[in-house]
Amino acid sequence: RTRPEILVKTKKGSFLIEISPDIRLQTTRFNLPTIKDFLISHWHFDHMYGLLELHAWSRFVMNGKIKLYCSSKTKEWLDKNFAHIPKEIIVLKPFEPFELFGVKITPIPVYHMKLQDENIPENELNNTLGFIMEKDRKKIVYLSDYYKLPKKSFEMINNSDLVIIDGTYLFEEIF
Repeated sequence: RTRPEILVKTKKGSFLIEISPDIRLQTTRFNLPTIKDFLISHWHFDHMYGLLELHAWSRFVMNGKIKLYCSSKTKEWLDKNFAHIPKEIIVLKPFEPFELFGVKITPIPVYHMKLQDENIPENELNNTLGFIMEKDRKKIVYLSDYYKLPKKSFEMINNSDLVIIDGTYLFEEIF
């Protein structure tokens, strides 16, 4: 078992959602194409610490041209803990779509850790992001490690063709 990453491949290019610590193993096992663009949902180990595996590759193969798309909170963590890795960080704002290789991507905020974000108003939430991806009239949603969706995020994922979720804390009453 390895931690998840999702490859999105189009005719224009490819990107990964998450950079798990297993990226080197998964890249060789599945013969992944050269990737330089990564969406990161949040700053936890299983979602971005594969950057440590990419250090030499980023510096010597990509000449520091990997791009990381993430929230402002995740950027703070990256700046503090991964300053030695050459990279470009693109800060995403909730509900502001952008395009990557012909895929329209809309970052949406999710409630991730109750003790960390339960008192943050929905309109200020910007720690952990989910992603709505749209191409060719298809809508795919990726939501990771959340316990609750803000109302606007929930409304935006309505009528999706596919929703990929990991709601680790959805059933918090069992803890």
